[in-house]
Amino acid sequence: NDIFGSIFTILSTTFSWFAQVFITIVFSFLLLFNKEQVVRETKSLLMAYLPKRDYEKTRHVLKLIIRIFTSYVGGTCLECLILASLVTAGSLIMKIPYAFLIGLVVGIGALVPMFGALVAALLCTFFIAITSPVQGFTFIIMFIQQVEGNFIYPHVVGKSVGFPPMYIIVAITIGANVAGIIGIIIFIPICSCIYQLVSEDVLTRLQKVKEVSD
Repeated sequence: NDIFGSIFTILSTTFSWFAQVFITIVFSFLLLFNKEQVVRETKSLLMAYLPKRDYEKTRHVLKLIIRIFTSYVGGTCLECLILASLVTAGSLIMKIPYAFLIGLVVGIGALVPMFGALVAALLCTFFIAITSPVQGFTFIIMFIQQVEGNFIYPHVVGKSVGFPPMYIIVAITIGANVAGIIGIIIFIPICSCIYQLVSEDVLTRLQKVKEVSD
């Protein structure tokens, strides 16, 4: 009974997760195809109910959020492509089986910042080791997670969203503690937006202080 109960829980959780992902993807496509109408109606609402000064500030914040989230998605996809290509090329050179499949799995795992690629690499290592323990050991040695985690991801994604690499580690840590894997994924662009807004406010205040002192 315990085994069947655990299997049912796993299956129901998995089905619920896939259903939520499917609904999210469908909603995203609908929003994308109707983005002009959404933007036009949102702009009209803001102009109708906000004073001009507040409207300009809100518009600036929304444009900043859109730009950062778009850059974040692009930077993350670029990082996944780079990592998948490196893993595939390395596997082909080392004659490790299923090189293209391994590269694909690691690339998809890299969608989860910093740790996703490592988990995917360990999973691939396990399946390779079933066929050949030596090749499995060779693969995990080839996969230098420290280089990927500390060099590729923070620099590629950090540069794309205008967020210093050292703060990306902080954002991932906070996101993991707040909302788990989802928090790890979404806290980087959220913290980047906050960082940009605070930086702009600091520059404005410093400019005012400079004008007063002059």
